[in-house]
This record gives sequence, C-alpha cells and structure tokens, in this order.
Amino acid sequence: APTPPQAPVIQQRLLPYVLEGGAEFNDPESYQSKALARTEEQVGIESMTDAKIVQYYALYCIYNATNKVPNPITDADPRFVGLVDFPEWIINTGWNSNNLDPCAGWFGVTCDASSRVIEFTMVNNLMTGSFPPEVTLLASDGERATGAGLLNYLELSNNEVRFNSFDSTWTTCLGSNLRKYLLGENMSSWCDYRILRVLLLCEFWKQNFSSSEEQDLRGIFPCSLLV
Repeated sequence: APTPPQAPVIQQRLLPYVLEGGAEFNDPESYQSKALARTEEQVGIESMTDAKIVQYYALYCIYNATNKVPNPITDADPRFVGLVDFPEWIINTGWNSNNLDPCAGWFGVTCDASSRVIEFTMVNNLMTGSFPPEVTLLASDGERATGAGLLNYLELSNNEVRFNSFDSTWTTCLGSNLRKYLLGENMSSWCDYRILRVLLLCEFWKQNFSSSEEQDLRGIFPCSLLV
C-alpha cells in the first residue's frame, strides 16, 4: 500500500500541541490554517524550539481570528455595515514581519527573560471576530502548557471582539500564573458572563482565603486559577 503523505515539518511539530489534533488544518481558510502558514513563513523557523514554534502559532491564531473578521457585534454596528474593505487592527507593529521574534517588538506582546509570553495587552485596537482558545497555549501550567508562555496578564479592553462564540470552557486552561484578566466595555456586553463570575470569584478567593481554605473551596468549585 502506498505510504500516506506526511504533513509539512512545522505542522508535524505542532500536532502534539494543537487543540483539535490537526483537524483544524483541514480547512485552508480557518484561522488556524492561516496561523500555521504565517508560522511556516518565519525565517529560521525549523531550527527553533517547539515552544517558540507554538508561541508563533498561538499568537498568529489570535491575529487571524480577530483581524478583519466580522461578528454579530460588527454586524449590528452601522460603522461596519456595507464596508467594501473590512477594517483591520489599528496597530500591528511586528505582526506582519517574517524575521522578528514576538518578544522583540510585536505590538501588545510582553515576554520574560526566557522569551515566554507573560502579557498580552490589546486595548482599543479594533479587534473583531472571536477571540480564540489557542491563547491557552501560552498558559504557565496545566494541560495546555507548552513552554511558550507564562501568561499573567490579559487585557482586551474596548474592542469589538467576542469570546469564541461564547464558549468559555477554555478559560479554565489559562494557567495558575494569570493575575489580571480585563475585558472592557464592548466585550463585556457580549461575552459569556460566566467568565466574569468565575474569574472574579477566583480573585476574591486568592485575596481572602488561606491555603487550607482554598483547598476546601476547590472541592466545591474547582478553579485552575487558584494557586
């Protein structure tokens, strides 16, 4: 029997980490396929570590899922209706380069000394579409941790983006290092309010309960953000 064709090298290296086992690449127009293509275009990508490849991929998933992508918010907003050229991010410094490390000047991305993403801040930058769950590949720990990130701050205030079609299940995989999670005015009116309740409750526990009390609370309401 003929040997089935193998996926390209970078796709193969991403397969252990991607969220749908590679099925997300079956559609060439999916934001994941576009993110894979952008990752493959980076100069020297094949010599990089898996963690760095995943970092590029996760960030490009965010970019392709939220840049120039309509959603129910924009569909209901007269500013976006009938536009021939749907608007893109206002600032995208570094994001369109093929020879710049995300930790060396991509707008909105902050890294630690080990080149792990620790902050993603995109305020009032005309993000649209749906914010993707691949951000969890930047988690500090947990089932989706890859070494690509040590995420402790995520801010998406004042954008026209929503949360993955209101699927909030992935928010429990953001890692125990996460300390601040800010949505902002436009997003909060469209996101699943369960996200807000869970995160606010977790923050309250961190500030008001001892370690032993936290362990008791875990049995009642598990929360991956408790440390």
